[in-house]
Amino acid sequence: MTSNNLSLDLYLYLILAVKIIYYIIIIIYLRAKFKNLENEEKLLNIKNIIHKVFNGLMIFLMLYLFFPSSINKSVEISGHTRLFLFIFAILSLISLITEIFTGNNHI
Repeated sequence: MTSNNLSLDLYLYLILAVKIIYYIIIIIYLRAKFKNLENEEKLLNIKNIIHKVFNGLMIFLMLYLFFPSSINKSVEISGHTRLFLFIFAILSLISLITEIFTGNNHI
C-alpha cells in the first residue's frame, strides 16, 4: 500500500487525533481525581467513549487493509501506514499496561 492514498492518510490522522484526545482526557481525569473535583465521573465516561471510538476506527482500518476482495492480491504496508500502525500498537500497549497495573479500566 502506498502513501499516495489521501483518504487513507486522512483516516490515519483521524485515528491519531482520537488517541491524542484520549490521552488528554486521561490527564484531565487524573488532575480532577487528584483535586477531588465533581466532574471526575463525567470525565471517566468521556474517556471510555473515546476509547471505544478508537477501537471502532481501528476495526474499520483493519477491515479496509485486509478485506479479502481478491485472494491473489497482496497487501503491502509501508511508509506512513506502517509508521501509524506501529504508533497505534505502542499507544494501545501503553493503555493495556496502565489498565493492568491499576487493576481496572479507570486509568
